[in-house]
Amino acid sequence: MVSIGIIYALIAMVSWSISDLTIKPLAKKFGTLNATIYKFLPHLVFLFIYFLIKGFFIPTDPLVWFLLLIFGIFGAIALLAFVKSIETGLISINLAIAHASVIVTAILSAIFFGEILNFYQYLIIILILFGITLLSFDQKSLLKFNFKKFNAGAKYAFITVLGWGIIYAIIKPIALKIGPYASVFYPDLFVISIVFFIFLKKGLDRKEIITKVLTKKTLLLILLASITSFSAVIFTVKSILVLKVALTFGIITAAPIVTTVLAMIFFKEKITKLQGFAILFVMVNIIILTIIGG
Repeated sequence: MVSIGIIYALIAMVSWSISDLTIKPLAKKFGTLNATIYKFLPHLVFLFIYFLIKGFFIPTDPLVWFLLLIFGIFGAIALLAFVKSIETGLISINLAIAHASVIVTAILSAIFFGEILNFYQYLIIILILFGITLLSFDQKSLLKFNFKKFNAGAKYAFITVLGWGIIYAIIKPIALKIGPYASVFYPDLFVISIVFFIFLKKGLDRKEIITKVLTKKTLLLILLASITSFSAVIFTVKSILVLKVALTFGIITAAPIVTTVLAMIFFKEKITKLQGFAILFVMVNIIILTIIGG
C-alpha cells in the first residue's frame, strides 16, 4: 500500500506542476480574474461529478459552514493573488514564495490547535524565511542591503502565503467533520463561488468568450489546466488515505521545482544562480518542515 501511495503522490506532484504552469498563458491572455474563472470553473465541475460518484451529501453542522465561509473568503483572496503573481512575475520565483505558506499554517496550528513546534521546526522556518528574502528582492538591492525593490509579483505572492497559510490551517477540522472527498469539494466550491461573484459584478464579456475562449487552442489549454488541477486534488487525497500525510506532502511539496524546470523549458524563464539556489533551498526546507511536522 505504501508503494501505491507514493505513486499517487508523484502523480499529484506532476499534476500540480502542470496545473500551475498553465496559469501563465491564461493570465497573460485574459487577466487575473477571467483566467481564474476559466481555469477553475471546469475544475469545480469535475470535482462535483467525482463527489457525486463517491457519495454526495450536504453537511449539517453550522460550524462546518462557518469554517467553509472563512476558507472561501481567504482562499479567494489567496487564489487571485497567486494568479496575479504568476501573471506579473516569474512562475519559478513566485511559486516558491507562495509555498512558504506552510510557515503560517504551522504557526496557526500551534496557536489554535495546540500543535507544538520543536527547536528544529523553528530553525527550518528561519531558514525558509532567509530563502524567501533572497527570492523576494532584486539581486542588486540584496547586495546593497536595500530591501525596497521587490521582484515582480512578489508582493502578490506574499498575500498568497498569508491566505494559503490560513486556509490550510482550517482544512483539518473541516476534513475531520465531513471526510476527505467532501472536504476537497466544498472548500473549492466556496472559493470559486466568491471569485465567480466578483467576475459577474465586473460584467460578463461575451465577445471575449466567443472570440477568444471558444477557440480550439484556448479550450485545450483550459481543459489541460482544469484536468491537471482536478487530478492533483484527487490523487493528493488518494495518497493521504494510504500513506502518511507527512510523506505525501513531502513529495507533493516538490512540485514547484518541477514547475521551475518546465517554465524554463516552455516559457524560457531565466533565473540567476542565486535565485536558483534560493528556490532549491526554500523547497528542500519546506519539504523537511512538512515531513518532520507530520
